[in-house]
Order: sequence, then C-alpha cells, then structure tokens
Amino acid sequence: MVKNTIYTRFTLGTDDVNCLHLLYMPLIGNDAISLYMFFHSYVNRRSMKSESVKIDEILDILGWRLQKYNDAKAKLEGINLIKTYQNAEEIVIILLSPVTPRNFFNDSNLGLYLMSKVGEKIHDKLYKKFIIPDLDLGDFENVTKSFDEVFKTALITSEENLNANLVGRKPNQGSVLSNFDFDIDLFISKIDKNFLDDGITSDFKKKMKSIAYVYGFTIEQMVNLYNDAIDKNGNFSYDVFKRKSGNLYNYLYNNNGPELVIKTENNDVIFKFDNMTALELLNQVVGSNDYPVIYLKKIAEIYEKINLPHGVLNVMIAMVYREKETIPSINYFIRIADSWVNKGIVSTALALKYIEDGSYPNQNDFVDSKPRAKSNRPDIELEDWQKESFDNLMKGYKG
Repeated sequence: MVKNTIYTRFTLGTDDVNCLHLLYMPLIGNDAISLYMFFHSYVNRRSMKSESVKIDEILDILGWRLQKYNDAKAKLEGINLIKTYQNAEEIVIILLSPVTPRNFFNDSNLGLYLMSKVGEKIHDKLYKKFIIPDLDLGDFENVTKSFDEVFKTALITSEENLNANLVGRKPNQGSVLSNFDFDIDLFISKIDKNFLDDGITSDFKKKMKSIAYVYGFTIEQMVNLYNDAIDKNGNFSYDVFKRKSGNLYNYLYNNNGPELVIKTENNDVIFKFDNMTALELLNQVVGSNDYPVIYLKKIAEIYEKINLPHGVLNVMIAMVYREKETIPSINYFIRIADSWVNKGIVSTALALKYIEDGSYPNQNDFVDSKPRAKSNRPDIELEDWQKESFDNLMKGYKG
C-alpha cells in the first residue's frame, strides 16, 4: 500500500493558529483544519518530516472514513495550505504556512469569500481582532543603537551550507487560480486605462480575474462594473468595484453572496472503488454472495502485498473477474500491477480510463514503436447478469 510522508519547513505560531481558526475555518470547515493540525502534529520537529505512514493508520488515528479524509485534504490543497506529490510508491505532503491576516483580508478571493460566508458585520469584527493599535511615541526619543554601533564585521571566508534548506517559512501565495479561463487581455482592451493611476499592473490583472472567478461575471459585466467604479475625481476605485460587484451578484441571483463549493466532477464511481471492501466488491462483480470463501482470502492478500492504491486494486480485481470469472493467484495480479505501474496507471481514475478505452498516461513515450492495440485482453462473452453487475459499477463514469 502507498505510504504517506509529511514535510514542513516551519512551525506554527499563535498568530498562525488564530488565522486558521478564525479566517480559514469559515471557508474550508473544521475537518480540513483538523487534518492540517494533525499533519503538523505528526511531523518530527527535529527532522521536519514525518515517518512514512499508511493511509489506514491515518484514518484510524482520526477516526475517519477515506472519503472524509480525501474531501478535507482536497480543501487544504485548493486553499493552498498543502501541496501533494505522488508516485507509485509514496505520497509526499508538503505543508505550507497560512497567509498573514493582512494578506488574507487583502487576497481577492479569500477576503471576498470570507465576507460572503460570515457577513459584513462578523467580517469587520474578525478584521478588528487582528488590528494592532498604534503606539503613541510622540513624546519619546528613539535611543536604539544601530547594528554598526554594537557590532564590528569579520570577513566570512566559507560559504558552506549557505544554500542549504534552512528552517523558515516561504510566503504563502494565498489562493491560486490555475485553470480559470478569463480573457484578461480582451477585458483590458475594452476599458479606458486612463482612469488607472498605476496603469495595468499584475496586481490589477489578478484582482480583475479573481472578481470574475468569484462571481462568475462575463467580460461585458466586468467592463460595466469598471466604468461604474470611476470616482468623482476620475480615478478607478477598487473598493467601489468590489462593492458594486457584490450588489450586481445579489441583483442577478437574489443571493447573499457566492459560496466556496468543492468541485465533485464525475467521481461517484471513483468513490465507490476507493471505499469498497472486499466483500462489497465481490457482491458487485459476482452478482450475488454465492462465491468461494477463498476469494476473500485472495483479495486480502492482494491488498496486503501489492503496493497500489486501494481503488486501483479494486478496479483491477473487477476487470480480471469480468474476463476470467474467477480470482486467480496473487502472482497473476502482481504481473498486471507491474504492467500498470510501467504505464503510469497509479490512480483509480486512470485505472478506470484504461479499462474503458485502453489509454494510459505513458502512451506517448512509445512514439517510435509500432502502434499498440487498445487492449490485448480477450473479448469474453459474459452472462447478462454479469455484464449488468459490472456496468453498475461503471455507471456514471466518463473517461
């Protein structure tokens, strides 16, 4: 089974924890915050990484089912609190620091979603919690000594380890839009840029894309909002633009504001394979509970000895039973597993795609070889009840 290793380069401070619970939690929920705190707790403070741990162990500690874990982890990825890397043998989870409260409220996505979620009154109350009152030092003289008044410089002749990875946090980029398709150049071509004091900056582009993403506005709606946000002095006001964006959204959809919703895509079948027990799998592929007990023992051995995700193994078992109408020995499945790993088939979605049309991620690596058939598996005629049983598992999946 694939193991998980958690890495970090920083430790959480009090301000981080307050930011997570007061600002992030309204957006991603308690489960995601609990998982983030668990990841930090599991890291060895000396090595700044965890020991390798199986997902079953994580689920046992948290008392969660796999789907709950996957949902919480996806939220942490989406809001840029963790990054995940995976190969056939290991999943690497890298913890990212929360943004500062200042950057959270200034972030075009996070700040808007928070106000939408908790309302303006609570939003302002949360904002005030992080304000540091100004210290009036008007009657005082600054007598602090400077660096060069206290220290003298000695030349450093060695640069050993200057480029090593040292403990410390990298600034969190906040929310990141990677796949949102908004033609910012077309938008810019339709507005009067003379109203912008600083011209077209990368910050302006990011804010415009974020507003369009959060509210789902068209280019024409964005242009109209831009024109309405020109103040009496002939300057574009982003604060007015944000307020009018919220007003337009409420008018169009009779809603208090946009919500942060997790994408579900077409994952019903993926969810089934990821969470199906051996008993449930056999009942589905066989079509009844009338099968040899040895089948359960063989599947348990497959789960134990083949280092692939649970859902991938379930897809593999279902495919083999469909073709052979039996559960062969572990060696048969090991050969298939080796072939799948070489093809890059290491997730449930990729496994389903492969048995649907024979395609796999590493196909393009063989451009100089002879064309490969989509599948070399024999076309076995199944009874109608067998086809129906297997197709029920595949129902709703689209490659």
